[in-house]
Amino acid sequence: MWARATKTDTVSSWQEFERDDLLATLHVHVFCAYRSRLGPDWACQRSCDSRSRLYFVHGGAGELRHHDDVFHLRPGGLYLIPAGTPHDHRCLRRLDLSWCHFAATLHTGLDLFARMQVPFGLRPAAAARAPDLFTEMVRLYRDDSLGAVLRRSGLLLQLLALFLEQADMAAWNRWHARAATFAPALAEIERRLHEPVAISDLARLLHRHPATFTRAFKAALGVAPHQYQLRRRIEAAQLALAQGDDKLEAIGTSLGFGDAFHFSRVFKKITGLAPARYRELIRSP
Repeated sequence: MWARATKTDTVSSWQEFERDDLLATLHVHVFCAYRSRLGPDWACQRSCDSRSRLYFVHGGAGELRHHDDVFHLRPGGLYLIPAGTPHDHRCLRRLDLSWCHFAATLHTGLDLFARMQVPFGLRPAAAARAPDLFTEMVRLYRDDSLGAVLRRSGLLLQLLALFLEQADMAAWNRWHARAATFAPALAEIERRLHEPVAISDLARLLHRHPATFTRAFKAALGVAPHQYQLRRRIEAAQLALAQGDDKLEAIGTSLGFGDAFHFSRVFKKITGLAPARYRELIRSP
């Protein structure tokens, strides 16, 4: 016979997570996962991608530069490049690398690592589980079954947890709480990526004067509303360039740019690469 649970038993042994728990609003997706053996031709300067990257080094040596720091790629190390980060990389003679491109975004559309202070390189002791996780992710990459997709996401979360365990989550939660107040405006920008959105339209959603809205938006997100939505349109263009073979003019027009020249100029200013060059490099580590 089942024993009846008392009120005290229920309160002390069972509890739901808080509704603002990070994982409740986090979406992750693995775009690709490979193991590659690279040579000196693996080199790029000032590349900037809408997708985040993870590298695990099995052997060899290389260099990675971003956030005003140099990361020496060494065997056993795990390295993170958050989305939207201008970076340089190069191989020193040879490099045996497992890598993936991924997205990790919150319900507001903001990247998980926006304003989050984490180490961008983990030493072998902290990354001890990474080789097995990457090996399984690479194995599952060609499998499009629902189970494989979910398992890839689970493996990615385990890799990201190695970085999040060393993050200042209290400071990040305070920042995200401020940024989340702009969720209606961020959602409107996402809905209308095909066109520039007037600041007055965004301000009206939060019942603020445009000037007040602009100052508060920049204080919370670190970038002005116009710059934020321009960056999001370019990120949408990066995804289109990676996933299809549409012409540059068609992609630019679909995102509200007047012509291919205007689109290419803005794209290169934000990403550091011309659209055609970006398309060539997107399938490389």
